[in-house]
Amino acid sequence: MSRELSIFCGVLLCFVLLSCGSRSESSDEFLLNSPVIAKKVLVNGDSVIVCDPSLTKDTITIYLDDFAGNPELILLESESDSALVKADGHSIISENNIGIYSTQSGGYKLFNKKGEFISSIASRGNGPDEYLFSIYDSYIDEKEREVYLLPMVSNQILVYDFHGNFKRSIPLAHKVHKGKFKIDTTTGNISIGVLPFQDSPFVYWQQDRNGKRIKGVSANHLTITPTDYSNEVDINLNTNNFDLALFHWTPSNDTLYHYAEVGNKLKPVFTATFKADDILQHEYIELPDHFLLRLYKPNSPDASIVMVDKKSLKGNYVKFGLKALGGVEIPSNNIHFRNNFYWTNLYPFELLKECERILSTQKKLDPKIKEMLVHLLDRVDDESNNIIITGRLAKNGAGSNKSILITEGKKNISSGKKEVADKPIIDSQEGNSDNDRVYRFKDLKEIKQTAILDKAKEYFRQNNVYKDWDPKDKKETRLSFIVEKNGTTSSIEVIQSSGIEKLDKEAIRLIEKAHFLYGTNLKNEPIRCGDTQIIVYFPPK
Repeated sequence: MSRELSIFCGVLLCFVLLSCGSRSESSDEFLLNSPVIAKKVLVNGDSVIVCDPSLTKDTITIYLDDFAGNPELILLESESDSALVKADGHSIISENNIGIYSTQSGGYKLFNKKGEFISSIASRGNGPDEYLFSIYDSYIDEKEREVYLLPMVSNQILVYDFHGNFKRSIPLAHKVHKGKFKIDTTTGNISIGVLPFQDSPFVYWQQDRNGKRIKGVSANHLTITPTDYSNEVDINLNTNNFDLALFHWTPSNDTLYHYAEVGNKLKPVFTATFKADDILQHEYIELPDHFLLRLYKPNSPDASIVMVDKKSLKGNYVKFGLKALGGVEIPSNNIHFRNNFYWTNLYPFELLKECERILSTQKKLDPKIKEMLVHLLDRVDDESNNIIITGRLAKNGAGSNKSILITEGKKNISSGKKEVADKPIIDSQEGNSDNDRVYRFKDLKEIKQTAILDKAKEYFRQNNVYKDWDPKDKKETRLSFIVEKNGTTSSIEVIQSSGIEKLDKEAIRLIEKAHFLYGTNLKNEPIRCGDTQIIVYFPPK
């Protein structure tokens, strides 16, 4: 078999499922021209980065398109009242889902990343499957399709399935006041950091799922007295370390720590210095290559963010925006980084205000960006549900593209707007030179990366209407289609029927709703990938 034929056959099977290369580019030096605002000092043998925010000179804009990869703007479903967030929604992001929970109304709403509402989970009360006050942290287990909820004050973690059915509770080794947790997917053990009140013997501990503590770090000088629930615990988990910092509404000096297995201790890694009479309320966020210091100034509704490079120790005030939306700014007090994702949860009026600002102030706006902003203004109004902008953090700040994928869940039909479910509205691309050309198998030498459907097996298992089809009567439908530059599909054709019309229609529906990672040419520009084939199995494999 010739080398060319071998490649062709391999791609026929792998064109959708495998990646041929990395999209990461070299790191951008966001803080290259910024001053050094931090230094390293030794504290009891530990190297600590100490930031002096008074040394910052300017405010610079960092675009999340460059800093982090694959930005998505998700218009949450507003078809039913039960899907509406309309509150101070705290969010958690996983690979394919979004959890939103409110300190005002309680409750937990689960959406997928297409904006579709899945279910409402848990409620306040005194029952074994209920909680007091509100939810403080959560974890979405996509493999088992379960949601773990940790209430603000609790002696257990509550576990529900994706339909909102209570499954079980996990006892906690100690009572938790505002705790955040991480689950080790290998051992099943749980790591927890909490507000250390006087009845909290540990500020951090590891335990098994039966509630047995394995090890822990005593609260000691971190103990908060008197008990004050206005304080917070911050755990971000954007590196391989378990990071922990305490936020105090009473201004005080504090530190970001890493838990160290060696010595079973909290190791200080980052802190900030202030003038004795001018300590600001602040919180710490650790990213793969940077530290963020979020400052809350008296009588100001907005926060300020200082970014520090871990290696160069350079830093500046920063604000975050999206280049693919013409520079839309993300509120500094509403940008979150956790589990290697970033996200913001916006009220509709916030996005509308920014879209209108860009359209009115930028006279030479890219036509594609302008079209996208106009589309958003047409689809979003004050009655719409919240909007999520999210993406995965990229190592060394190497963003994967200059585009944003926009998807929306089911719209409220009574709003008078055209219903567009689960499909991207438009995708803004920069510098694409070959426009509508479709790359096919014969063009393999010009393709750097083929289009892929990430976690394809999981997608078909979760979304196939006929997932319980009789395994003794297996069927399959082979489809051919084009993957567009924004990850959507077009020109879908059945090239091998299952013999059953409803199964063929379901196979087409699955491909229509799927979101692919687009292919790229040798210049790393998005391309349209033709000759893409995939087999949909009934039941799914």
